[in-house]
Amino acid sequence: MLDGDCVRVDWLIRCTDVVSLGWVACVSLAAVRSNCVLNLGLLVVAAQLAIVGPGSEIHAYVLRHGFESQIMVSSALIDMYSKCGFLGLGSKVFEVMPERNTITYNSVISGLGLYGLASETFKLFKEMLKMGFQPDESTFQGMRRVDLSGMV
Repeated sequence: MLDGDCVRVDWLIRCTDVVSLGWVACVSLAAVRSNCVLNLGLLVVAAQLAIVGPGSEIHAYVLRHGFESQIMVSSALIDMYSKCGFLGLGSKVFEVMPERNTITYNSVISGLGLYGLASETFKLFKEMLKMGFQPDESTFQGMRRVDLSGMV
């Protein structure tokens, strides 16, 4: 019997293969309709591999099938675009989100911090507090990225 770690590694390898082969082609060939969990998993892999092509294909699929209203999918899109070097696209996803939470703010704060954009990072942090969202460990890790980039 496989333990949880083996299952996760196997799942990651399969997702990596799907992302590298072309997400739309694999889903089309398999005649599978994607769901929120699959989209989320593939976006995480695209972010970890920093490959924007398949990530943007998934974004188009998300828009065509109405998954953009799901906070976790939008947060994963923000994270993927930021890690792939397209911070502006991640920010656009954030701007059009009808609903936000701490996780979505953390995704943008992390991306801004990654690129050393101190003033924008602190501005968004203040907005997060003003909106009543509680910062968590991930928020402060994103804020520290600004410091680690030598900007503060």
